[in-house]
Amino acid sequence: MVASGFWLMWAILHAAPEFSMRSLKVLILEDHPFQLMALHQMLNANGVFNVLTADSVEVARQSLASKGPVDIAICDLYLEHGDSLGLIREMAEHSQAQVLVLLSDAEPDVLEGVASMARHAGLNVLGCMPKPASATSIGQMLDACRQRLRPSPQALSWERVHQMLGVSEFATEKLCAEVGEAAFERYARVCYQPIVSQAGDLQGVEALARWQDPEHGQLMPSEFLPLLELAGLEQAFTWYVLDQVLRLCAQVTRDTGLELPVSVNIPGRLLDQEHFALTLQGLLQRFADLIERDCESLADAQTRDNGKPIAESRGQVAGAAEFFRYYAAVCEVSQGEVVPSRGPYFAFCDYEPIGVVAAIAPWNSPLTLEAQKIAPALAAGNTVVLKSSEVTPRVGLEYGRIALEAGFPTGALNVVTGKGNVGQTLVNHPDVNMVTFTGGTRTGRAIGRITGARTIPAILELGGKSPNIVFDDANLDAAVAGAMLAIFHNAGQSCNAGSRIFVQESVYEAFVARLVDATRNLVVGDPYNAATALGPVSSFHHREQIEQMVASASAEGAAILTGGRRPRGAAFERGAYLEPTLLAVDNGMRIAREEIFGPVGCVIPFRDDVHLLELANDNDFGLACGIWTIDHARALRIGRGINTGVVWINTYKVTAVNMPFGGNKASGVGREGGWPGMRAYMAEKSYYVGTSATSVGWPPQTIRTPVNVK
Repeated sequence: MVASGFWLMWAILHAAPEFSMRSLKVLILEDHPFQLMALHQMLNANGVFNVLTADSVEVARQSLASKGPVDIAICDLYLEHGDSLGLIREMAEHSQAQVLVLLSDAEPDVLEGVASMARHAGLNVLGCMPKPASATSIGQMLDACRQRLRPSPQALSWERVHQMLGVSEFATEKLCAEVGEAAFERYARVCYQPIVSQAGDLQGVEALARWQDPEHGQLMPSEFLPLLELAGLEQAFTWYVLDQVLRLCAQVTRDTGLELPVSVNIPGRLLDQEHFALTLQGLLQRFADLIERDCESLADAQTRDNGKPIAESRGQVAGAAEFFRYYAAVCEVSQGEVVPSRGPYFAFCDYEPIGVVAAIAPWNSPLTLEAQKIAPALAAGNTVVLKSSEVTPRVGLEYGRIALEAGFPTGALNVVTGKGNVGQTLVNHPDVNMVTFTGGTRTGRAIGRITGARTIPAILELGGKSPNIVFDDANLDAAVAGAMLAIFHNAGQSCNAGSRIFVQESVYEAFVARLVDATRNLVVGDPYNAATALGPVSSFHHREQIEQMVASASAEGAAILTGGRRPRGAAFERGAYLEPTLLAVDNGMRIAREEIFGPVGCVIPFRDDVHLLELANDNDFGLACGIWTIDHARALRIGRGINTGVVWINTYKVTAVNMPFGGNKASGVGREGGWPGMRAYMAEKSYYVGTSATSVGWPPQTIRTPVNVK
């Protein structure tokens, strides 16, 4: 009896001691990003906060291995990639789940077969939940599950806390031991909540802002400060947590979901039209001044959040200030266009702010990637809701503070932190007039479907698998340095990383030998060390994903030329470090086709220009391309022949604020940067001013013929 609608029957037939929802631990395996987000959000709304999410079987296996068994496993029966049935068997074999819930619209006989297999293997099969799930079906499912689970209350996953907040495992354990699990659990629950803050609502440290916990009353900053100091955290990080969690206008609604203050509190346009451009120009210049003044604190905020070497973060502070200075100049000289008339009228085009812009930024380089969205959107006269990544929230919150200090009015720049459900709420919100997103292709496509249905514009800057091409006449030393910069800069965590290194056959052996030697000499270590070339990747989970892809490539036949391991030594134990890795691969292998987002380069030989173009274009992505040759005619010919948005010739990763950036194919839609980068955030309006002294000539004038009446 496996079909939707039997939850209450299961609850009646299998009565058992009832659980608290907060004690439940749930795994969701669903490869559709927004359905995954929706399930997660609905579980949270029902009081279940200990949720593991996985968009593939591999991620689910890793989560179960690192986080331990779960009470409930909600598994999509049909995945685009991966074998969910195999995972179900493994969960049963290793006692990794108590109750299985199938997520599918399959025929009843198919579901019954899967359920029988799972029961035979030892799993307690609750039933099937139809897709898409609803809040009602989730609630019924949880009610039924609580009746069937063996009571085994579980402690909060401290690993998840310390990974998310950047706190060492030692500090987390010490804090838990000193203050007790109950107090720390209250603290962790607050940290997990999405935070919605208007820049205008930021208060000083002395403010008596409070976060209302419905179960434990109001939690004052003074209550948590000793707990954090016991953990050995620095004062700056302590104030960051307090600012983020307890003071930045926290608005969490557990029963109805997240509510964003865009419909009431955020105006559609920034300033009155009088002296509009001159006023904006001054505000943006002041924003840039304050970024430069706070260079060290901003660089430190990024490095602490994502592990980027501090020297790179300092360079990105300068780049962020440059965005604001450039668009300060552009907004003052931006003008409409007079069009030659084709009749008795004067015609011109004007450009107006588009309204409320939702800017969703990734974690790999928030300093520049957030600035390149905020600056042109504000310069165009819009108001902005910036959704920072939950991995790197500090830079966005600092930008909110700076906007106020620069003199922007309340509501001009609004900062949102949280996970994917926050972004989903923004994209679907009826008062959002435009979306700009940088991130993964799968999520970008999902956003594109929503904005398409809503008929609002979107800029989508997505993933890449960029070819970096070395011809036989290239300066090999320069090409080696360029190849390392292209793939190992920021530990390969860049959308424009040159992850496919194509080398002409006649110089393949010589080039690869030099590249391997140079790669082995790169310094991996503390991002605050000036000599460090590669810091840790963003998280332990992300490192495991990279390692899994390398292992899969090796099994597929790829040769590991260097790297592929974790560096050894006590200094590397508390960070997600990974050696820079080079693989000799075939262009058809999975690792040569999918974005890795890590320090892994794939080296591929090619014969001639025709062969190269065939290989380079045989990929879903089309973001960037590097070409190393002294033959500029050939370089331009190859550049035109590769379907990509950016071409670098004898250099790599050079960007300028006055140049557009973006990709083709699965790498995105639209461009950021340059003069068009501001126009993208504006609506064009056409004007026709009549100049004729005569009337419009309508309705048609007719001559009536008299009718003779006899």
